[in-house]
Amino acid sequence: MSAKFTAYAAGSPEPDVEWYRNGDRMFPCERIRMDKESTGLLRLTISQVEPTDVGTYTCRIYNDHGHAQCSSELTYDTLEPRENRKPIGDQYSDFDKMKKTGVPMPLADRPIIARMTDRHLTLGWKPSVPHGPRFPVTYQVEMCELPDGDWFTARTGLRSCVCDIRNLEPFRDYKFRIRVENKFGVSDPSPYATTHRSKLQPPAPRFVPYLPPGTDFRPDSSARFPQDFDIERKLQPRALRFVPYLPPGTDFRPDSSARFLQYFDIER
Repeated sequence: MSAKFTAYAAGSPEPDVEWYRNGDRMFPCERIRMDKESTGLLRLTISQVEPTDVGTYTCRIYNDHGHAQCSSELTYDTLEPRENRKPIGDQYSDFDKMKKTGVPMPLADRPIIARMTDRHLTLGWKPSVPHGPRFPVTYQVEMCELPDGDWFTARTGLRSCVCDIRNLEPFRDYKFRIRVENKFGVSDPSPYATTHRSKLQPPAPRFVPYLPPGTDFRPDSSARFPQDFDIERKLQPRALRFVPYLPPGTDFRPDSSARFLQYFDIER
């Protein structure tokens, strides 16, 4: 018997993944397999489960902007029948519908909006977990416009837990939900996820129009000014000192010289 844990991760840049059991990091080996698909789907598969594998399993993702994690419990039970044991499926109020008709159970969690632009987005969700015989399933994506649009089917026949939704209207919000389908029918819808287009507007960049302290200011090449530099300050005109005499020892030529010798009396 094998155990399988499934998770979905998305981020930019693409996050790295680590698996832990009871706080100890796990590494691939002959019994342990770790898969990571390009769609963001993560799988941890443990073959030939033993009682020593019981514990809390944690999936941790991280990149340069932060980290996140989720955990799940693995319990080990024998196939020996127990008295007064209630089947897991009977713990759900709508399980009678599946038990009689074979229709899959609805997803318990809402889908995840991984990437979003003004025209399209990427939607992901947790896979359907069977509570009885395993039949192949596909997924349907339903959407509606806010605030009072009608639900309609956007995608059908999806085998993966991620898909792209395109041709969205800019500055308009939507709701998305998932249904599970098999050969017996379609499940009830999952909880819905809502877009928030206001999050697409990045904060205004912080512009500092000054050179860092200690930076050499070069007017011919610097794109910024030193702090407290007054660009509107006007230069005061400086009085020029005019000396109307020839320097001492200069030959005086009345027909070409523009100055006179000092102490030269032009009236004499």
